[in-house]
Amino acid sequence: MSPIKITHNSNKSSILTGSVDLPLSKSESNRILMLNMLSNGVVRTTSLSDAHDTILLRKLLQKITDQKHTREIVSLDCEDAGTVARFLLAYVALSANSNFLIKGNERLTLRPMKDLTDTLTRMGTQIIFKGQHGFLPVLVKPPAYLEAEARIAADVSSQFVSALLMVAPTLPRGLKLSMEGTIVSKPYIEMTLAMLKKCGITYFRRQHVIEIKPQAYKPALLKPSADWSSAAFWYQLAALSKQTDLTLKNLNRLSLQGDSVLHHIFKKLGVVSSFTKNGAVLSKTPISNRSLEFDFIDNPDIFPSVVLTCAFLRVKAVFRGLRNLKHKESDRLKIVCNILHYYGVKTEYHASGDILHINPENLLVPQRNVWHSHNDHRIAMALASLSPAIPEITIENAGAITKSYPGFFEELQKCGCSIINIDT
Repeated sequence: MSPIKITHNSNKSSILTGSVDLPLSKSESNRILMLNMLSNGVVRTTSLSDAHDTILLRKLLQKITDQKHTREIVSLDCEDAGTVARFLLAYVALSANSNFLIKGNERLTLRPMKDLTDTLTRMGTQIIFKGQHGFLPVLVKPPAYLEAEARIAADVSSQFVSALLMVAPTLPRGLKLSMEGTIVSKPYIEMTLAMLKKCGITYFRRQHVIEIKPQAYKPALLKPSADWSSAAFWYQLAALSKQTDLTLKNLNRLSLQGDSVLHHIFKKLGVVSSFTKNGAVLSKTPISNRSLEFDFIDNPDIFPSVVLTCAFLRVKAVFRGLRNLKHKESDRLKIVCNILHYYGVKTEYHASGDILHINPENLLVPQRNVWHSHNDHRIAMALASLSPAIPEITIENAGAITKSYPGFFEELQKCGCSIINIDT
């Protein structure tokens, strides 16, 4: 996609109205695809997210099926999709009988895999690093024997845990998994366990230990719900608009998704959510406290939207639980701080305590607002969602949004923004 320029139509400036289609949850869809594969098709669905990551996972799982008995090395290119790489790595290491090369683009080869590969190696899998130790690409060979107990460091990515839990019921002796360290993004692990339960899988849990005996998946029809992570950008747009009457269609307050905490967070930032059978209706309310604190240890994906909203509402804020943001599609903490500095927002990050302070009292919006997405879908959409507060903003490599929300810019146009593609 060419760079895009976003402005508000003059007759609708700072007024956000309409009815918005959200994508289906990428997180739920990717788990459904894995459960369908692991259950030999008895776990089904009638719909999936149209996010690029989900389309990619479906394609790679089909490739595994098509080449199940080959003696050749099967190459699985996960592009920039961390979830896809981690789910597939655990699956082919523990369940498949062929040799697989798991690889990706340059950014993916910088994202940590060591905690998962260490666990898989201790369980008996043969993993050969083709580049730097602990990172992709890796060659995975079938194990001769599998241990039934394992430990996993859970302080880098919850995806490591979810990947192992989904495979666990299919293992000859099941799996007793101990999670070590501070567990990050716990709601995603809870999502995985809830979906396993819907598929008839029983498990035993005690503190940081989860045990799953060998058992068959039972027939189930799983349907992904509207994506709360994508809703973050509409909450941001609502918070920065002077008036709001916006419906986020099919958004469920009782979702399995941990990012549903958004409606509580943004209430502090002046956005009220009223849930109906059609979804969430957003409206405005005065902000009562202009000095707030947040912890993103469980919800790192919504950090860009919340911190930029605070800055442009001139709310002083303290943010915790940020240390894993550097491992996302980009170094989100560094990029967001660079954006804030450009607009005159003071920031202080204390790595030892993992605390970011922002003070936007000197916020200033210049005429020139040109940004690069850094090939990060959430950075691209968080920047675009500043549009009610910025007369004109240009985003280069805006096509990064297809990773999770391909229709975002079309929906933005429906709600009063003018979007122009700029020829490169």
